[in-house]
Amino acid sequence: MLHIQLQKMFLEHVPTTRLGRPSDLAAAVAFLLSDDAEWINGQVWAIDGGANMRA
Repeated sequence: MLHIQLQKMFLEHVPTTRLGRPSDLAAAVAFLLSDDAEWINGQVWAIDGGANMRA
């Protein structure tokens, strides 16, 4: 029950409407491993549903 309350509190403070899924991270990893990302380097990506955004 506590984890459900924590999830609700988290969702009240982020711009997303759902918790992240493993597939959200997997999609980013698949892109970074693809040829389309060959010019991407030295970057930090926050894959967190906007939890890291500042107003």
